[in-house]
Amino acid sequence: MTAAEAIARLTRPLTAEEIEWKIISSKNGQTTIAPFIDARAVMARLDEAFGPFGWQVRYTPAQVGDEHGVIASIAIKNPETGEWVEKQDGSGATDMEPFKGGISGALKRAAVAWGIGRELYRYPRVVIEGEHPWGRCGATCPWPSGRAWGPSGPTTWPPSSSSPSTSSSSSRPRTRPGPSSTSSPSSSSSPGCLPSWGS
Repeated sequence: MTAAEAIARLTRPLTAEEIEWKIISSKNGQTTIAPFIDARAVMARLDEAFGPFGWQVRYTPAQVGDEHGVIASIAIKNPETGEWVEKQDGSGATDMEPFKGGISGALKRAAVAWGIGRELYRYPRVVIEGEHPWGRCGATCPWPSGRAWGPSGPTTWPPSSSSPSTSSSSSRPRTRPGPSSTSSPSSSSSPGCLPSWGS
């Protein structure tokens, strides 16, 4: 496999099975959810593109002022030259399981530096009618109706299974606890929702 082919595998749009959903706001009769990718999906994508012996990750403690965190450095071996190339990013400790959450967050942010899940930054803000409780809701999560602004323009919701960058109807949003948003939920046609990187 060439380096270009490996990078194409690494950075192709996420599938519905790789994307999870998280509640970021639940108030005023509406619930806002956002997509994220977990650490296991990042590792699986790296294995697929470069093999289990073609990449490695190194964690380094970090501190800025009174805030503690961790830096994740993902190194990938060029399949053509054998050269190791490293990219890194960091994360602070999380409210829930701070040690595990900080490591997981740093890995996923470093993965974005390599192009994994970068399209999540262009996902629409998805608003569901009703205030839904924090935590996973599995198959009971209702899909919003109408249209939202997706990575390639207007997108019909619920998303169809033919779209590579949105979840299919067979994979409904899965949510995890998260901090309440400080801003009021916007309509489903509003662009620019950042991904919620759950642990």
